[in-house]
Amino acid sequence: MRDSFGHYRKVLLLLLIFAVVSCAGIRKSPKTGEELLRERVDAYWNLRVEGELDKTYQFEYPLYRKKVSYNSYLRRFSNPTFRFEDIKVTHIDLKDKEANIKLKVKVVIRGINRRSLGVGAIRNNRRSFEADAVIKDKWIRWRDVWYHIPDDF
Repeated sequence: MRDSFGHYRKVLLLLLIFAVVSCAGIRKSPKTGEELLRERVDAYWNLRVEGELDKTYQFEYPLYRKKVSYNSYLRRFSNPTFRFEDIKVTHIDLKDKEANIKLKVKVVIRGINRRSLGVGAIRNNRRSFEADAVIKDKWIRWRDVWYHIPDDF
């Protein structure tokens, strides 16, 4: 009886090893360049919507960060009266290491009424103006990482 129990243990151990080795060989297919880019674009704009500029600064192209200090970046993009909401990538034009992105966004401007704008708001209340807009965004791949290129660079 003892010999048959030892035999079962060896067979179970071999099956377990075979299962682990087989599963280790299963891999997801690598992400395409466009998928990697889309993930970076989505992450960047979600952080912008949340106002986490300390994190979006790290998404900016390294040569831009050399030129524009963190404090200057915060002054430029920290605007409590202006914000983006509901951002969606609508088009990606990817060419090797450069990409042009189109985004559909809802822009909210607080502390302003439509008469001061001289136009009728799509959605408004007494203290804010909301409108849908399309943003053209540029990205560049440097050292296999996608970076955002601000308009002023």
